[in-house]
Amino acid sequence: MTRSSPAASGYHILTVVVHEEVPTQGALAARLAIDRSVLTYVIDDLANAGLIERRPDPQDRRARRVVATERGRQTLAEAERRVTHAEDHVLGGLPEEQRGLFRDLAARAAEAIHAAAPATDPCVAVQSVLPPADRSG
Repeated sequence: MTRSSPAASGYHILTVVVHEEVPTQGALAARLAIDRSVLTYVIDDLANAGLIERRPDPQDRRARRVVATERGRQTLAEAERRVTHAEDHVLGGLPEEQRGLFRDLAARAAEAIHAAAPATDPCVAVQSVLPPADRSG
């Protein structure tokens, strides 16, 4: 099992809990292809930072749902603004249709990496094939 950076995992977790159906911790681990034991530590860090809360699942009191706090929503909104700014800078020469195609193809590549090697973090897999000068993160 390889590990992604905690910041990257935190961003992905916040994105899912804010923009998708509020998941249980188990569903979140499966959705993001994050080992459950690693996910627990990242969720602990996010909860300690006041970005998320664990709440009992109303349908199954043994399960916990991960819910973004208002601070978590604000933090994600700022991160999304920074991502949009970076995308505008990197993909600025492309029309919006091609930007969308690029995003779609990148997501498909990440899904293909996960399908081929479920224990491999797609971000780490991409970094492993980049030349050393391009591995700044």
